[in-house]
This record gives sequence, structure tokens and C-alpha cells, in this order.
Amino acid sequence: MEAYYTSPKRYYHNLDHVAFMIKLSREYEAIMQDTSIVRFAVFYHDIIYNPLRKDNEEKSAELALNRLSALGLEKIKISKCIDLIMATKSHHATDDLDSTMIVDFDLAILGGTPANYLTYTRQIRKEYSMYPDFLYTKGRKKVLGHFLSMDRIFKTSVFYDLYETRARENISAELEEL
Repeated sequence: MEAYYTSPKRYYHNLDHVAFMIKLSREYEAIMQDTSIVRFAVFYHDIIYNPLRKDNEEKSAELALNRLSALGLEKIKISKCIDLIMATKSHHATDDLDSTMIVDFDLAILGGTPANYLTYTRQIRKEYSMYPDFLYTKGRKKVLGHFLSMDRIFKTSVFYDLYETRARENISAELEEL
């Protein structure tokens, strides 16, 4: 399993990203409904990651389904894990608190310090190094514009209060640099 996240082409979507999200899940476990399923979803959400494909979450969910089924996990828990993984694709709020939490965990880097955000942007650029600058810039501007167009990047009140303003500042600064 480690081999998926330690591929030499993984600069951001790697074990450090998973560890960061696990750390957040520990900090906020008191408000989550099913911490073990959230942590399974954190582990599997980017296990399949190819910047050239648009079905990474689906492939990651499929692998999670196979592995968790082989472990004998209850079908209802596997289904929830799949839902959580898929929530990280769209980053939209749902009625499920755990789903909303994993989305906020996944996006927390956007609200990091300017230095951490800069490291993140450099890692993302390396993951998309197969694209020339003019294509990367066009796509990155679209992604960043999408985040800025959201009423709220962070769906939980705790993450909104902690990270929303900084995330918008970081994203705006990156857009100015592009």
C-alpha cells in the first residue's frame, strides 16, 4: 500500500498529505461520527492518483472497496467510506458531518501559512510537470477561480473560522503570480 503514495512522481499527493489529514482527524475526532471510517477514507482517498486522469477518486474508491471487503468490514461502513472518498472529488458540502470534515481536511492546506501554501503550489506544479506552463497556468487558474467562486471553501464552521480568510488570500496571491 505504501508504494502507491511513495511513487517518485508524487510530490503533494503522498504520505505527507495523508499524515496531515490523519493529524487533523485526531484533532477533531470528538466532533466526527465515525473516526475509523474517516481515517480509512483519508488513507484511500488519493491512493490512486494520476494527474492525467479524471477518475482518481473512483479508482481509489474501487481499491478501498476491494480491500475493505477482503478485511470483512461491514457493507454499510464500506459504503460510507466510498461516499467519503467521493466527497473529496467535488469538495461540496453534504448533510453528512464526516463527509464535510474529510473535505475540509483535504483542503486545509489552502488555508496554511503563506510558506506552507507556497510549498504546496510548488509540489502541485511538479505533479503536473508534464504540462507546459501555458496549459498548466490556464488549468490552475480555472481551479483557483472555482475555489474563489464558492460561497465557502470550508464547509464546517470550525474550519471556516480558522482557514477561510487565509485560503482566499493564498489563492488570490497565487493567481496574481500566475
